[in-house]
Amino acid sequence: MNSNQEKNYSNRYPAKDKTKPFSHRGFISIDFSYNLGVIKTRHGYANEIAADIDNRASSVILGTITDDNTILLIPREGVTQLEILDVLAKIIPGLAKEDDKLESQK
Repeated sequence: MNSNQEKNYSNRYPAKDKTKPFSHRGFISIDFSYNLGVIKTRHGYANEIAADIDNRASSVILGTITDDNTILLIPREGVTQLEILDVLAKIIPGLAKEDDKLESQK
């Protein structure tokens, strides 16, 4: 996949402001594949973000699996991507939700 295709991937929700590399607690983007989500972070931030998700998003997220810069989100049965994004936007400052993504494409 070339970088053009990657940037235009329709299920990717990037940080709103990429000019501040240390803002947003290390969050870079979230991508979805069906009902699973993958969050990319700056190196060393994944565990902290995943702990917040596990503690504050249990209504939509069953659990997380992390490494140094990646978080696998395992949602509860029947939860939509939009529901996940709405809850995560309260936890991860700078998460660009669907409404923000649509606005930026206009």
